[in-house]
Amino acid sequence: MISPVKRLCSSSSSSLVKRQWHPIVDDDYLRLPNLQSMIVARVKDRRLTSDILPSINKIYPWPNSLKHVRRLHQHDNQLDILLYPSSFLSSIEKSQFEKYFENETRLINIPENPCLLKWQYDICINQYWPNLAFRENKILEQSQLNKDLTEQDEISLDLLQKIQENDKESHCAIIVDNERK
Repeated sequence: MISPVKRLCSSSSSSLVKRQWHPIVDDDYLRLPNLQSMIVARVKDRRLTSDILPSINKIYPWPNSLKHVRRLHQHDNQLDILLYPSSFLSSIEKSQFEKYFENETRLINIPENPCLLKWQYDICINQYWPNLAFRENKILEQSQLNKDLTEQDEISLDLLQKIQENDKESHCAIIVDNERK
């Protein structure tokens, strides 16, 4: 989905020349990653974890695309494990489930993609799954959150604000050329 800010102004305006689009702040830095619903179970005996993981991996091998999410989470002397997505068709056999896990499962959300910024990571571990991997990227943080806007950026944002105030139903964008003018 394209944000309203990225939509181009109507081509009826003859004074506009279409150039390469360069967003001031990318949408991926303004919102949380998409979420995926997973089933979580609590392990009865943590000493059996080495037996549990191979059997779960046979049913649902942990995909490389979720390497930013740690499958196990230990808290208050208890161990939770992400089993598989809620939409997954297979499940653990009842006898095996009763052997390794407590009776109830629950649904949680995990980010489909790694969090890019610290604020996204903080929200995801507080509201969703607390055992996420995060590699801090100070350059990215500084460039996106503490971004010092240039005079040209401020002019562009002011212009965009005026366009939106004057015509709230239109979706316009600021277009800059390769020299960022």
